[in-house]
Amino acid sequence: MDKFIAGFVRVLVEAIGGIITPTLLNAFTDQAPLWVTLLFGLVLLVGGNIALAAAMPSWGILFTLGWILGAWLLVTSGVIGVGGVLMWVVLPTIVLAARGVAWANRLSGTLS
Repeated sequence: MDKFIAGFVRVLVEAIGGIITPTLLNAFTDQAPLWVTLLFGLVLLVGGNIALAAAMPSWGILFTLGWILGAWLLVTSGVIGVGGVLMWVVLPTIVLAARGVAWANRLSGTLS
């Protein structure tokens, strides 16, 4: 139950962040010089990618597969560009492969 509560809290925090971030970005875009807008966008991009990579080890296998499928659909529809493929498709695939190798190693250790 603790994992459920932790996951639910994470969903709430991410949803609130998803509402606040574009609002702040729109406020900056409307009134700030271009360099401030670009700097703010860069900070959001780098910070978001670091947070995403830090969260991946706690993802379950089905969640990771769903993430990869959803990201692939966004790539094929043109919503995510080539630059986003690394963080949204390649990195989760590497994490999934590493989990598969670790699982296979554990399994082979128990069969011996």
